[in-house]
Amino acid sequence: DYAATDKIPVFWLSGRSGEGKSVLLLQLVADFLRAKADLPVLQLSSGDDLVRLLETTPERRDLSDPVHSRLFAVIDDAYSIRDRDDWDENVRRACSLRTPAAALITCGPTEQREVFASRLSDQFDVTSFELPHLNLEECKAFIAWYESRTGKKRDLSMLTKDNPLLVQFMFELAQGTRLSAFAKRFKQRLVNDSVFEEARAI
Repeated sequence: DYAATDKIPVFWLSGRSGEGKSVLLLQLVADFLRAKADLPVLQLSSGDDLVRLLETTPERRDLSDPVHSRLFAVIDDAYSIRDRDDWDENVRRACSLRTPAAALITCGPTEQREVFASRLSDQFDVTSFELPHLNLEECKAFIAWYESRTGKKRDLSMLTKDNPLLVQFMFELAQGTRLSAFAKRFKQRLVNDSVFEEARAI
């Protein structure tokens, strides 16, 4: 509820790395724009850009319209910051005299969201959605989708179906085998080409 907070609202897609958060973020923003095409939405490349945005965005004036009176910033992995202490302090400074008329839509690992919400609780009001893990029915649905798109048959017993990451399962769909089996074959190719030790050193 944007109207109920005097902080910067944040909607955070969280979950494990490789779970598809970034893809879902883009789909979410696309649906958001289709539903509310007149809203100002700005895609930022990093959390550093967010600090600059907060420094230059004025305070919200029209309190009767909590949605249209905000600039929506979209960032993939907003809290993937090298120096969090310095970044946090810059955010606090930007918000010290007024609450910028902004809202943030982002994604990132669950542990990042927890640290972000804890360290910047005075500046941001975080609402999160945790991406569920792939279940067996979803794995079967992905196989049916893949087979219809490519014409290639896939055997579920040859793929990881016990709590796989989305990126892992999609890789295994393309390869037709488990990631561990692919890794063993790939290692053997490197050994046969006498480059395995060099590859390990990279």
